[in-house]
Formats: sequence, C-alpha cells, structure tokens
Amino acid sequence: MVMGDSPWSLPVQCTNTQIVQYLDDRAAKGCTAILFEAIEKAYSNQSPAYRNVDGDAPFTSMSPVNWVLNDRYWQRIDFIVNEARARGIACFITPAYTGYGNGSDGWLAEYSVASNATLQAYGAALASRYTQGNIVWVLGGDDANDGGAVGSYGSSTTSNRTKQWQIALGIRSVRSTELITGHTARNGTAGAVNGESWKAWGDGSYAGWNLNNIYGRDDVDDAVALAAAAYSRGGPTPFFLIEAGYENLDGSNGGGRIPAIQAVLGGALAGFFGGHDALWHFGSYDPKSNAATVMSQYLAGSWLDFKHFGQLLRAYAWHKLQPQRGTALVTSGTGSGSTALCPALASDGSFALIFTPSQGFTVNMAALSVPSVRARWYDVRSGTWTAISGSPFTNTGTRSFTAPGERILVLDAA
Repeated sequence: MVMGDSPWSLPVQCTNTQIVQYLDDRAAKGCTAILFEAIEKAYSNQSPAYRNVDGDAPFTSMSPVNWVLNDRYWQRIDFIVNEARARGIACFITPAYTGYGNGSDGWLAEYSVASNATLQAYGAALASRYTQGNIVWVLGGDDANDGGAVGSYGSSTTSNRTKQWQIALGIRSVRSTELITGHTARNGTAGAVNGESWKAWGDGSYAGWNLNNIYGRDDVDDAVALAAAAYSRGGPTPFFLIEAGYENLDGSNGGGRIPAIQAVLGGALAGFFGGHDALWHFGSYDPKSNAATVMSQYLAGSWLDFKHFGQLLRAYAWHKLQPQRGTALVTSGTGSGSTALCPALASDGSFALIFTPSQGFTVNMAALSVPSVRARWYDVRSGTWTAISGSPFTNTGTRSFTAPGERILVLDAA
C-alpha cells in the first residue's frame, strides 16, 4: 500500500545530504512513497526557480525550453530515485507539472508550444533513464489540462492534456508496463474533470493511463463521496488518495489525516499521500525560508499521524477490507461529509475498522465471522489503544459504541 508523503520541491531545494536525512526519517516512520516534481517552475530559493541548489537547470536550453535532459541536473533525480528504492520507497514523479489553475507555477506554457515529437522524446528519455522499477508517473499537476490548447498546437477546442500526454506516449514507447496516473484540480474547483484522475484520463483516450486517484479539498468534507465514486468504477480500477489537506496548515493535521482514513476505509486500497505545509516546498513559499530551517523545525515531528495509521493497517490483512456503505455493519447510518462514519469489513469477516470523528453508532455484530469479538479504540493521532469495557463480545445481535473523540473502532478475534 502507498503510505506516502509529498515533498514536491525535494529535487531543487535539497542537497544529497538533506535528501538522505529526509528519506531516513520517512522510511523509519513507514513511508512507502514520495510525490515530487521532476522539474520545478516556481517553488525554490534559486533564481530562476527551475535551478537546483547546485545551480543546474533541467534542460540543455531553457529559453526556449528544448526538453533535452541536462545530465548534471538529472543526477539529483537519479540520487533520489536510487536512495528511495534502497529504502523500499516508490517515487511518484510529475514530469511536467501543469500549474494550479493553469497558472504560472507550472509548465503549461512551455509544453503547449513544443512539438509532439519533442515531448515524446522527453518521455522516452525519462523511461530510458529510470528503469529501477519504483516509479509511478503523474501527468497533470493541480489541473487536468482541460482548457484549450495554445500556441502552435491545435485549436481552442483541443484539450491541453492531449498535448501533455505526448510525454506519456514517449514513456510508453520505451516501457510499456509503466504505471501512469494523473493529478487533477481539487474537487470543488471549476471544471468538469476535477477531483478524480479517472474523470480526465480514464475514458480510453489516453493510452497508458492505468492507476486512478482522488484529490480532495483541504476542509475534510469530500473524501467520502470521492472514494465512493472511485470505488464504483468498473474494471476494477485501483485508486489512492493523492492529496487533501496539509499538516500544520492552520496548526492542524485534520485536513490530511481524516481524508486519508476516510479514503482507505472507503476503498482506496492503493493507499494515500499526506503532506506538510512547510516541507512540501522546503521553505521556498510563504514564508520564504530554506530547507535546513524547515527540516530542523518540522521533520522529526511530522508525518506521525500517517505513521500511526500505517502501523494499524500493517497489523491486519488490509487487502481484505471492503467499504460498508449500507447497514450490514453499522446499522445506525454513516452520514456524509466531514462527520461521516467510515466502516470497512474484511471480506472474510475476520475484522472490521470503523472510523468515527466522535459520534456514537450501532454495530451489527453478526457481520463478524469470529465468535468472540475483541473491541478496542485506536487513536491515529497518538498511535495508542483504549480497551472497551465488556470486550470481548459475541458476534450476535447489535451493540452500541460511543467513541471518546476521533477514533477507529477495531473489531477482531479475541
């Protein structure tokens, strides 16, 4: 399962020593994937921002961008990929981040005027260079490119994502089995293809797209609905939570922790990504700082909620979990939005995980296949367990549970 972090600016903001420090911390906490930009347009301390800390640019020509790899720059990406692989960490890499709302912080303007052949050659060069087996390519980037193309490509009705997909075609021309997903706009923003990768790339028009994800708002109110929609896709189409809220945003991690739990228990068994509001950019954005400062302040104390959630999942056969949206497990209703209950039951009835923000609920104990059911509360924020009075219970009738705050009710064999 992906249990990921989002160090978007890692390649340009950090030295090799800092990269090792970061990866060691995340690996020790059970992180299995990182999401970052191969080439950065805006969020670095360098000038221009696309340069890494050693002053290297990603391409041999930047004015105009020729999309030909500058080996010195890509040695840093090599280092990240290899060091991550050595720690069992996958790299989800955006080869040409579009930009928030087709904004200036991405590469839309540059790739929309490049030739198809140039972009395909760029994709082929990436696939030829990165054969380590721990790569997932992420097209889009805070936008699904559903606006009209510009410059030398097509007309106002031609989708920009068709243009950017030339990179994916280049990747696929070299390595036909690569995993490729896409990063849309957040759910709730303008546009018909926001919130789920499938909406933009899953209609069969984009050969090579094969991994779905959901992208929720940071106010903890849409992950349940997004997961339900993605889980219902035929195929089946595996999916993960690619982004929600960020840790330390407004002094809280609820916007990241809660959607991660809701998504996984809602069927996102490919996993989840979290993130930290200072570590995603390593000090390059509001307030402007630097990698050393934000790592010293936040690295050790961050990603702990996700660590604890991962510890819970690893203790069980998580691949058996199936979301329970009816009344077969929770009979009192699950609700919706930020206060929704999220029940999931193992396919063989051997255990159940039921997330609740705080409220009480009633469980059909007969949904469990084990005759003697242990019941405990798990707090993802602290990684601690609380025993429930009277446990173990029989797997007959119904039983009411009242959570002592935000918890996951864990039911398993006594």
